[in-house]
Amino acid sequence: MAVQPADWSVVIVGRWNRAILTPTGIAQRVFKLEDPKQILVAVPLDGVSPYQVRHPTHDIIAMTDETRLLVQVLKTDYDTLGHAMIAGKNALKSLPETPVVAAGFNINFQASEVAPDLASLLAADVDRMLAGLDQTAVARSVTRSYEHGRGQLNITVSGTPDNFTLACNFHRGSTAVEDLVDWFETPVDDVKRKVQQVLELLKVDLEEPPHGEDGD
Repeated sequence: MAVQPADWSVVIVGRWNRAILTPTGIAQRVFKLEDPKQILVAVPLDGVSPYQVRHPTHDIIAMTDETRLLVQVLKTDYDTLGHAMIAGKNALKSLPETPVVAAGFNINFQASEVAPDLASLLAADVDRMLAGLDQTAVARSVTRSYEHGRGQLNITVSGTPDNFTLACNFHRGSTAVEDLVDWFETPVDDVKRKVQQVLELLKVDLEEPPHGEDGD
């Protein structure tokens, strides 16, 4: 079964000050750009959603609300994930007074169908127990959490009749900024090796991108 990378990101949960993390503030404190004019800013039309601030060279977008700072990885490869992790670390070190509770990086994959062996993996005793509902399950998921360094790796396999998702969430919960900074200093090569191990154990292959595309 082949999957494609989808929806990679870095997230820091905390009470972020949006008055400080304006587009210019993100450029200076998160991206560490000397010239804030280099950034590209997507302005929300609804007047409520956060500004989306794009790095001029690293294929990442940062945005924040009152509860989290999100750095989206536009080019789903490990080098770009590394840039997003550095951006997260920059935010923590630039605003150490921010109350935080957790941080993580997410590496997800998807496919348009579920292989038979993984479909059987998603089946569980609960399906048999709930058979009396006489209704068809439209989605199933299985989650396992494993110790990983000083944090944990949460692996979720989920599927619907026309979609399969494998989510790898590297999570660390802590109210100490230095702990979360340390988490973002995890070598990206170690992250890559662990994810590849998960793919191999689940017998999932990465689908080659179409010719001329690089995984954006």
